Amino acid sequence: MEPVTPQDQTFGRFGKHILIGALISGVASGIPLLNILNCCFCLLNMGGIVLALSMYLKSAPGDSVSMGEAAGFGAAAGAGAGVIAGLLGLITSHMMVSLLSSVLSSAPPQLKSQLAASSAMGVMMLPVNAVLYAAFGALGGILGMALFFKDRKRA
Repeated sequence: MEPVTPQDQTFGRFGKHILIGALISGVASGIPLLNILNCCFCLLNMGGIVLALSMYLKSAPGDSVSMGEAAGFGAAAGAGAGVIAGLLGLITSHMMVSLLSSVLSSAPPQLKSQLAASSAMGVMMLPVNAVLYAAFGALGGILGMALFFKDRKRA
């Protein structure tokens, strides 16, 4: 094992893998029907973060990660995943509203206003998604270190 220098122990060393975790978790969570798995303790979010943490640990074989760093890693990746999943949800919702509006051209105006309100609600939920995904991402980072990467855990 190569010794880890103090310069390598800054939180910035996780940057690329945090983005990878956010993309994996966010895209998986934004896929309709597959996102139902997030009802079980944000399973897709935590799984993507554990996968990204695993990728980091494989790319830095001499490094160890503290539980605090794992929680920060998960929270940062989770917040990004929440924004990505929210944006993908907005895109999906907008596509469905457009499709329903064209199909139901003779629908009552109340229905059309409710469809528009659902899109507005999606925009307001972006920060809520980011916070919830960050919380479960931190949990995913901690559980990933405790369950799968015990040998790489730093005190």
